[in-house]
Amino acid sequence: MDAFFASVEEKHDPSLKGKPVLVAAGPVGRGAVASCNYVARRLGVKTGMSTQEAIRTFPNAVVVRANYDRYQEASEQILRIIYRFTPDVEPLSLDEAFFELTHVTHRWPDPLEAAQAIQRTIDEELNLGASIGIASGKALAKIASDFKKPHGITVVPFGYEMDWIDPLPIEAVPGVGFATQRKLTELGIVTCGDLCKLNPGLLHKLFGNVHGTYLWNLVHGIDERPLSKRGAAKSISHQSTLANTTSDKEHVESLLLYIAEKCLWRLRASEMKTRAIAIYMRFADQNYAHRIVHLKRATQAEQVIFPLVSEMARTIWLSNPRPRVTFIGVHLSEFQPALPQEELFFDPTEKKERLSRVMGSIRKKCGSAIITSARTFGLHHSYRLSQAGLSFTVMKVEDDEAERMAREEAEGYVAMDVVE
Repeated sequence: MDAFFASVEEKHDPSLKGKPVLVAAGPVGRGAVASCNYVARRLGVKTGMSTQEAIRTFPNAVVVRANYDRYQEASEQILRIIYRFTPDVEPLSLDEAFFELTHVTHRWPDPLEAAQAIQRTIDEELNLGASIGIASGKALAKIASDFKKPHGITVVPFGYEMDWIDPLPIEAVPGVGFATQRKLTELGIVTCGDLCKLNPGLLHKLFGNVHGTYLWNLVHGIDERPLSKRGAAKSISHQSTLANTTSDKEHVESLLLYIAEKCLWRLRASEMKTRAIAIYMRFADQNYAHRIVHLKRATQAEQVIFPLVSEMARTIWLSNPRPRVTFIGVHLSEFQPALPQEELFFDPTEKKERLSRVMGSIRKKCGSAIITSARTFGLHHSYRLSQAGLSFTVMKVEDDEAERMAREEAEGYVAMDVVE
């Protein structure tokens, strides 16, 4: 998609059209530029630069706070359009996807015609621009999709892939990051044609067998990786740039528990358990700190995870005197299916698992904030964490809502920790 986040914001607010629009991934002036439209790009704004720097350099730019729920909805609408043309779709991210036409040639014998129809449908129905690359392999199609942005279609001629990729700079190749590019540049490798002349053995030595073979095949026009439809998630994470830098240990710990709670809700919805829990923080001096715990037994229970998150947070705090926190996150990984099983002997962990499942059922029926831990109760009524997990959003509570909450509290609406 072309400048996807910014395009969605322009569609939501037409008054933004024609202006340099920056989408901030976090509080304005503190986070980074997640996306910008082509007006802003022509001025020199780049994705990833800090919004503070962008505002200082381009004072006329319009900065919009990222709304990931809005982008998720638009992404799903785009995928539904592509599925009308082919069932073979591999989503990559909110704004990228591979699709294959091999099995629908009876409907679309000409791939260019199919790409034009898809592009036109997205444009007409959603008022969003897409650029498409057509090739015999996934990597070449991805490279080609960037060729004629915005709103372009590029075809890599079948049988002439090597000729097409030869003059391209090596940084155009997916998988060639800063470190790979630096190593190749030191060898005098600047274009894909230069890379093509290297011995595959040297590539294996420099980058390992898998990555070395991938690079060698690609510059020779070979990419036989099949389309893979998205399977179960291998990790779940939420993270947030904080609205204000804080040195309040208790507040940071509470926010981490709130994020962990959100991650665990998604974990249970996926019917999985986790064996690895990690937390991370970034400080005002741009230094990072993280901790990870590996469990002998997988779990999905807050009563198991919460004490570990708190312990890791305190460890980070002790090793960083007077920290000023600007960014936090929680990451779950090493998943196992949450299969029901009978235990031969009583296991106190199973009691916690059952409790978490019951709490999950209550939330599903009555809303996420209906039952929480005491540490996260206030946060559920003050903040909203988007599904993409990139920013906290302070919710505006209307006067009548505030009165209702106060009345419920006076009538005995109580939050409590469950302890054994």
